[in-house]
Amino acid sequence: MFEFLFKQPAILARNLAAPQSESCEQFLVQCADRGYSHSMLRKIAWILLEVAPGINVDQGDVTLQDIELAVDHRARYRRSGQQDGFHWSCQ
Repeated sequence: MFEFLFKQPAILARNLAAPQSESCEQFLVQCADRGYSHSMLRKIAWILLEVAPGINVDQGDVTLQDIELAVDHRARYRRSGQQDGFHWSCQ
């Protein structure tokens, strides 16, 4: 799915190397099967790239609270001015 969404090698590599990339890719396939547009799939992939490291999908169902906590943590991290070495992009 990542190869379908991203043609630029650096962006493709970031998505493939991201934590939980297999789970994220499976989720994107499910979204595609539900009819999400190409642009929406790319946006979802970007969001997953940002928040997936903060969500433990290995323990079963992910709750809305799990996602909200991961997004909140990521937003606080970004506001603090810390740099993670990458400029995340879904282009």
